[in-house]
Amino acid sequence: MRECKTHESQVFCSPRTPRVVSRDDGETYVLAHTDGPCYTPANHLQEPLGSISLEYLDDAIAVVNKPAFLPTENTRHIKDSARQQLESLLSAQGESTADLRLPHRLDWETSGLLVFARGADSTRSLVSQFAKRQVHKAYIADVLGSPPAKRGHVDIPLSSDLQRLPLQRIDYSATGKRARTEWEVVYEETPGPRCRLKLWPQSGRRHQLRMHCLALGCPIANDALYLPREERMPHCRLHLHAAELGFRHPCTDEAMCFTSEPRFLLSHIAAASNEGRLLQEQVLIGWLPSQRILTSVLRGVVLVLLTAGCVTLLRTRSG
Repeated sequence: MRECKTHESQVFCSPRTPRVVSRDDGETYVLAHTDGPCYTPANHLQEPLGSISLEYLDDAIAVVNKPAFLPTENTRHIKDSARQQLESLLSAQGESTADLRLPHRLDWETSGLLVFARGADSTRSLVSQFAKRQVHKAYIADVLGSPPAKRGHVDIPLSSDLQRLPLQRIDYSATGKRARTEWEVVYEETPGPRCRLKLWPQSGRRHQLRMHCLALGCPIANDALYLPREERMPHCRLHLHAAELGFRHPCTDEAMCFTSEPRFLLSHIAAASNEGRLLQEQVLIGWLPSQRILTSVLRGVVLVLLTAGCVTLLRTRSG
């Protein structure tokens, strides 16, 4: 168990959950379960939950709000994306799309704020700000369970799980890249093992927020990659939203800050769970009449056989 503290608050440096396991004496930790292909099959891809909304536009930048299940850029299987939709919007307004660039990305399941650069100078400025950790980013996440404190930091290095891409793993070896996230409990369900967190990533590793919440023992709700099938609801979105984005304007150096409220509620998790239980009950209720019918038929068959046996016995004795 790795322990580390700073003067500002406790920093958690070790996984606190049986959801990850180590097979090399603590060098790396991988997801304990696996229940199917990690990449979503093309025939199971979900439709985007809406289209982008344009939050801000000038000659240097464009800020959009991306819905869940819409990739940042086109993929091999998905020919619709935040980039493509923005290009369509700009073209319809007679704006150029030739120098549209992306200094950062969001996972396709994650909703929230994205900034696009327009032109080489804007791209260089924004890429530099992201690389130097000068961009303010905050996310809202609904999680299963509760973190070990109301507020704290996770400082756990990550790397790709090469055997199960795109999954990531905790990696304390030389291949691990430092990843740090600050969290705060926004509110907690009472009673109930669910809560809403605000997350501030201090680095930009792939699946960093998912892995750090998982390591704390409170995975993000409806995470199709890191939750086993029985703990998630089909066709329900990941409860992770990029809610705040702040940076310096590439041309004016003005402080730019954008906010966005998530379209999911903590209560949606309970509603999804109740829906799953109701579905199971409906299946059970639908099965019970069939069981009763089968039981009645079997009883009838037994009665006929017993009757036939008694008649045969009587005939034998009479003879």
